[in-house]
Amino acid sequence: MLSKGLVPERLRRSRESSMPFRGLLAGPQPHRSALLALVCFAVVVAAASLPARAAAAPPANDNFADATTISTFPATLSGTTVDATAEAGEPNHSGEGTGPGASLWWRWTPSETRHVTLSNSVPGPFYFEVMAVYTGDSLATLDEVASSFNISAGRGLSFWVDAGETYSIVIAKGTIGPDPTTRGPFDVSLDAFNGPDDFAFAQSLPNPPLPVFGFGSNVFASKESGEPLHAGEPGGRSVWWQWTAQTTATVTVHTCSTIFDTLLGIYTGTSVAGLTEVASNDDAPNDLCGTASATAFRAQAGQTYSIAVDGFNGASGNVQLSLEPPPANDDFVNATSISGNIGQTNGTNMFAGWEPGEPLHAGFPGAHSVWWRWSALGDGTVVIWTCGSDFDTVLAVYTGTSVDKLANVASNDDYCGVRSRVKFAARAGTEYRIAVDGTDAGVMGPITLDFSYFAAPARSAPSTPPPAPPPDITAPALRLSGAASQKVLRQRGVFVVAASPTEASSVTAKGKVVVLRSAKVLKLTSLTKQIQKGARSTLKLKLKTSALDAIRRALKAGKKAKATVTVTAKDAAGNVTAKRRTISLRR
Repeated sequence: MLSKGLVPERLRRSRESSMPFRGLLAGPQPHRSALLALVCFAVVVAAASLPARAAAAPPANDNFADATTISTFPATLSGTTVDATAEAGEPNHSGEGTGPGASLWWRWTPSETRHVTLSNSVPGPFYFEVMAVYTGDSLATLDEVASSFNISAGRGLSFWVDAGETYSIVIAKGTIGPDPTTRGPFDVSLDAFNGPDDFAFAQSLPNPPLPVFGFGSNVFASKESGEPLHAGEPGGRSVWWQWTAQTTATVTVHTCSTIFDTLLGIYTGTSVAGLTEVASNDDAPNDLCGTASATAFRAQAGQTYSIAVDGFNGASGNVQLSLEPPPANDDFVNATSISGNIGQTNGTNMFAGWEPGEPLHAGFPGAHSVWWRWSALGDGTVVIWTCGSDFDTVLAVYTGTSVDKLANVASNDDYCGVRSRVKFAARAGTEYRIAVDGTDAGVMGPITLDFSYFAAPARSAPSTPPPAPPPDITAPALRLSGAASQKVLRQRGVFVVAASPTEASSVTAKGKVVVLRSAKVLKLTSLTKQIQKGARSTLKLKLKTSALDAIRRALKAGKKAKATVTVTAKDAAGNVTAKRRTISLRR
């Protein structure tokens, strides 16, 4: 270290020469400001006098005419959108309104016809957003083969190429994409497609007992010439599976584990242009699985079915296809047995089917019926209802041993809201079949079925004959007589006023009905005569106009008259009995 006295003379003079400048900075404020302004001006002048930096040249394949030739396959298309430009007359790639802002070009002439993909495997910023493939010799004559917008990692497009045809591939950065100012390097893979994209290369599903599952992706899939519109929608990225049914049964097919908006189609046929649709669906019914698809169909043993999964509006992603069996009690012969006097059972008609010859339950077409069976231990009244179910049900009760030869006992559509309830008189030892369905195709869900049975009260035979009815005091009048009033019209458990041995009814030629002891007078129409006592029973005698006129003419002439009538009796439990009988009429 040098001591203060040993400082070299040259260094001392240098310090002294700088003293005027140091004094200026240390001087008054105006002097310092003037000096700083002078220095800034000098810096600006010096910078302006420097030669300007030359603009970076665009990439070599920036223009269509200078496209890079692809000589190997598979290939990696590497480049950068930094300093890339767009040409005048360049098309708006993918038609998404993205610009272009910058584009790079490649040219490829494949040696064989094949299905290929362009894919971006590098995550990160949007250094490019559009891929497009064209044929044509100039910008003005380009014909798009395929394109895709908003490319992210793991995404791309697929397309078919013909041997010997020249294709121009462009990778572009738009002007209004997610970040139009972000540019940088990229690597895009050109490779062969690997997936069940085409009908002819459908993936086979296994044939053990259901359920079975298929897995794949439609990310790079495309649509074939002649391929149908699955679920009536254009789609654009279909993949195919094939499955052969081992037994005749209803099968549920769905994509509920797939996270994008799917389309589903099921077909028979041996060529993509000659398919016959069996079933299809866009969005699963009743919001079962969002925008995924689900449907059911009646599969025939030995038949091979082709199943297509597509994306709505070209949506794509990983696909999980599921084939599942229907509910266990889907078919009439597999009806679930229930027993007891009162109870509740749960089930579902989700993707149940419809059997050949099956009746319309409560008059509705339905499509997803399930069955229960119950046997009456004795005579009584049964009430069955679906009020705890989650959808618009129909309910029907039958007797019979074959689904195509059933006798209707009771049926109902809406009783408790859109749910159903029936009430009927059960006979000891009779087995009843109970069907629950939705009001239309696709109407299905969880079922809660409740039932209650009430035994009929014991009846004892009368010890003495009933007293004769009082004389008819309404004259002139017609009296119901004979077997019709004393036996035929008296149904078991039904108290029919007109046929009661304790009361008589009469009919005047003027069209009035008088029920003795109840003081009820009702109008008689040409078609229906109705007698009702309280809420216990209802009797209807249906007469045609011609029959009623004939009766009146006979009575007017002082002759006896007979008439064939339809007698309908309804008791308090809602049971209806109808019979046709001939009755005698006299003055």
